Amino acid sequence: MLLTEVLLIMNLEERESTDGVYDESCEALDNINAWLEKQGHGDLDTLSSGNPSDICGGAFNLLKIDEFVSLVLSQKWKRPDSVMLLTKEQEQDAFTVHKIIRPVA
Repeated sequence: MLLTEVLLIMNLEERESTDGVYDESCEALDNINAWLEKQGHGDLDTLSSGNPSDICGGAFNLLKIDEFVSLVLSQKWKRPDSVMLLTKEQEQDAFTVHKIIRPVA
């Protein structure tokens, strides 16, 4: 069994609606959780929520890590510069950091 640990850090603004109210989730997180469910996994859990960041995480058996990383980094984030994904597969000693890299205009 190959276990992958996941931490997703995002700016609290991701959950802010157009009227300034903070929602339970956001479109990007909903898309990520829908993909996880289709793969037979549970949702990412909110581990910490507050100003200025939200931290979500989980541990998943047999996660298709390349697909998952691509999915997370390709979402339409409001503050992509504030999104950080950390993954650690069972045999790794440390987390791998994944950041959204946008081309410079």
